[in-house]
Parts: sequence; C-alpha cells; structure tokens
Amino acid sequence: MSEGISHVLYVIDGRFTVKEINTFNMINDSIFKSGVLDYVTIVRTKFSNFRNEEECEKSMKQTREGNKLVAEIVNSCNGVVHVD
Repeated sequence: MSEGISHVLYVIDGRFTVKEINTFNMINDSIFKSGVLDYVTIVRTKFSNFRNEEECEKSMKQTREGNKLVAEIVNSCNGVVHVD
C-alpha cells in the first residue's frame, strides 16, 4: 500500500449485525489479505455520546465481550471511531 491507499474506513450503522460481519469477512478474505487491515478503521455511526471517551470505551468493551466474531474484527483493525 506504499503508493496507494493510506486508510480504509469500514462504516457500520450502529452495532455490528450478522450482515456486516459477513460482509467484512468476505472483503477480508478477498481484498484485505494483502495486509491492509493495519489501515482499516471501523466507523460506528449513530452513537450520540461520541464526544464522551468513557462512553466510547464502554461501548467497545461491550462490543468485544458481546460477540467473539465482532471482537476478532475489531481487534484486527486499526481502531474504531464513534460518530453521530
């Protein structure tokens, strides 16, 4: 990715759904194998407390504890940004 993509945003509408998990895994299997996961940031929309760092951390903790597949996705990426 030295000359092309410097960042990839994977936008989800609220929380991860089965559809988003499947889509991410499909993309990961085909495109992200080249090591691009280091450049992927997940953008979680519809998060009204996005300015509150504690609420963002609480959300991420719940996300990681709630679903093993989602935790693997989140942990494999460059991070998560919350927005409203």
